[in-house]
Amino acid sequence: GVDCGGTCEPCDSTCSGDNCSDIPPPGTVYTASQTGEVHRISPQGNRVWRYDGHDGPVLDVASDEDGFIYSVSSDGSLHKLNPSGDRVFSYNMHDESVTSVAVDGDGLIYTASADNTVHKVTSDGDRLWTYDGH
Repeated sequence: GVDCGGTCEPCDSTCSGDNCSDIPPPGTVYTASQTGEVHRISPQGNRVWRYDGHDGPVLDVASDEDGFIYSVSSDGSLHKLNPSGDRVFSYNMHDESVTSVAVDGDGLIYTASADNTVHKVTSDGDRLWTYDGH
């Protein structure tokens, strides 16, 4: 779920100040937590929203130029979030913890896992290929 921490209630694109706008301002930070949460932090250092949809510690977070956020977890999943912190999809094709995530300029997502594989995933959550040469 999304929690704006009192910064903007409800959390939507009409908020001002530390807002939940469609494209985050420069200096926006996303953090991963051992409690399974992703936080969006404004350039001023205030929490904008909190996402708690993972079932294990969040191990890595990446974002793209359109403001989408990608988080991976010890629960073996990749979650794509929109700029407001709502889940777009959950990708659950790894057998173990997903330890890192990257996204390229075309919106293609790359995940690496403790199962010794790398997956290339479309922006819609479909797997394009798996590399298992580790």
